[in-house]
Amino acid sequence: MISLLLCMIFFVVSFSAVTGTVHADGDVVVSAEITGNISNAGGKLFISPSGTCRGAYLVQNKSAQGIRIVSAVESVPGGDFSIDLGGKEIGPGESLSFSGRNFTAEAGKDTGNITCRIRYAGAEDQQEQEATGQASFLTINDSMNVTYSSSQQGPVFKGEQTALKVEVQSGANVTLKNLSVMDSDLGKTLGTINALAPGERKAVETTVPLDKETNGNIIIEYDDPLGSGGKLRKTFDTGLKIPIKQEAPV
Repeated sequence: MISLLLCMIFFVVSFSAVTGTVHADGDVVVSAEITGNISNAGGKLFISPSGTCRGAYLVQNKSAQGIRIVSAVESVPGGDFSIDLGGKEIGPGESLSFSGRNFTAEAGKDTGNITCRIRYAGAEDQQEQEATGQASFLTINDSMNVTYSSSQQGPVFKGEQTALKVEVQSGANVTLKNLSVMDSDLGKTLGTINALAPGERKAVETTVPLDKETNGNIIIEYDDPLGSGGKLRKTFDTGLKIPIKQEAPV
C-alpha cells in the first residue's frame, strides 16, 4: 500500500513538471533578413526608395521538445500581415524558413524595420508562447541642392566667353560618386565630381563660348548608390537665364 502511494505521488509530481515546462529565453529563436533591392555600405543596410524588398525569416527550435506554430504575423512598411504556416511543426534542433510579402520603403522616412512575431506551442505541454525577430534598414536618400551662377548678368553676344559655376550640396545619407554635371540647354558637360559625402558641398567651374541661350536646366548623372553598376539622373531648374543677342560687330 505504501509503495503504491509513493508511486502515485511520483506520478503526479512528474506530470506537473511536464505541464509546467516553460521554454526559456533563447529556446525558440526567430531571425529576420531583408532580401531584394538592397546594399551594404559601411556596415549598414540600405534599400532603394523605389525598389521592392522582402523579409526572409528563420525559426530555430533549440528546445528539447517539438513545437507547433500557432500563428505568424509580419510587420513591414505598409502594415501587419498574417503568414499562413498551416500549423507547421518543428522538431527539437530543427528549423523552419519562410518568406514574407513584398514591400517598399515608406516615402519620407529614412529608417525602418521589419518584424515577424510567431506564437507557438510545445508539442508536449501545449503552452503558447511568443518569439520575435526583427531587421532594420536605412532608405537611401540621394537628394541634392544645386545652384547655378554666371559671370554674365544679362544677354551676351553669341560666342562670347562666359564663366559658369555650379555648386552641388549633398542632402544624401550615402556618399554619391562620379557625378557628371551638364547644362542640358547648352548640351555641355560643365564638370565632374569624384565623390560627394553627406552634407558636403562642391563646385564645378568652366568658361565656355555661349552659342545659344541657357535657361539654367542642370542634369546630374551619378553612380547608383546600390552598386548596380548603372547610372542615376536628376534634373534641376536653377532659374539661371542667359539669353543670346546678335553677334558682336567685328
